[in-house]
Amino acid sequence: MPGYGEPIEIRDYQVPDPEPGGMILEIQQAAICGSDLHVWRGDTANEPESAAALGFGHEGFGRVCRLGEGTTTDNAGRPLRIGDRVIHHVLPAPLGRLPNLSSRRVYGEWPYFFSTFADYFYVSANRAVFRVPDELPDDILPSVNCAMGAAINALLRGGVAFGSRIVIFGAGGLGLTATAAAKAMGATTVIVTDRIESRLQLAQQFGADHVVNVGEIMAPEDRVTAIRDLTGGVDIVLELVGLASLLPEGVAMLAPGGTFVEVGLFFTGTSVAFDPSTLLRGNKKIVGSPGYPPDLIPKILDFLIRSHRAIPFDRIISHRFGLEQINEALKSADWNQSRPAVTRAVLIPQHRATQSAESPAGTEEGRGHGRRL
Repeated sequence: MPGYGEPIEIRDYQVPDPEPGGMILEIQQAAICGSDLHVWRGDTANEPESAAALGFGHEGFGRVCRLGEGTTTDNAGRPLRIGDRVIHHVLPAPLGRLPNLSSRRVYGEWPYFFSTFADYFYVSANRAVFRVPDELPDDILPSVNCAMGAAINALLRGGVAFGSRIVIFGAGGLGLTATAAAKAMGATTVIVTDRIESRLQLAQQFGADHVVNVGEIMAPEDRVTAIRDLTGGVDIVLELVGLASLLPEGVAMLAPGGTFVEVGLFFTGTSVAFDPSTLLRGNKKIVGSPGYPPDLIPKILDFLIRSHRAIPFDRIISHRFGLEQINEALKSADWNQSRPAVTRAVLIPQHRATQSAESPAGTEEGRGHGRRL
């Protein structure tokens, strides 16, 4: 990403050898996250970190094609082999297999492959990874390491419990996951809001009890009235869109003792008028939920094993593009400019289509160079 507002460029680099305790993944599918769209649009232009440091291109999964010295297991202690599918955590963390040797993320500098928008991904020794169970299909995996982790952790931060009433702002990858997980955790009423009708219809397939089209109920006060008429006030509101204006609206939807969980606004520079007395008068609270702990990944995989035949997780991914089509994919997924049909788009590197039986993942042929942004 040469600069905000500029077309994305794809460049070739030599794929480095993995450090001791690390590994190289061959990316299978890389999803375009809502935070990627914020970075691409320039919403993060005032941040001190670069687009690379902000994690432009982080969601997806890969197959192990090289193992560093001493790398024999994942973070759950399960054996790792060339060709295994793995989910990596979006950030390096102390739970890694060995002390950190490389966490640097600067475009054009070693180790080059720190974005999932690439053919390969460099897993440093301090980044947690977990092997994917064989029974899970590829098409439900791209969002595990970001959208699913962030959504489920937000529910936990909000204190979801048996009988909870929940409003979810946004029916993208996070919102759909949160809907299914909330019902699995015992929520009795889940209400999902969005302005894209196809997403709301999908939310109902994920278990939403009610949906609200904000393009039809346009005034915030009318939406608050509609939610309170349905529920008398909810226990948890999840803000997954990244709009500051949703804070006072969401807090007004809460019942006494309720919790507003902020997830979408990870960047600075936005503000909204808000009366803090509404928190005291209703004994309400606001909490932030940044990311998720690495040990949540195997729990998500277990959840998917139990539920993927009943819930259409494969439909979270609605559109697929080649890696070389990244600029088209970003424009298609940009909900800020239009009402796209895209729920979540993935980029699929060319090797997925061209790989032959004579050159399977993990062999020497075709893995000397790789493309990255």
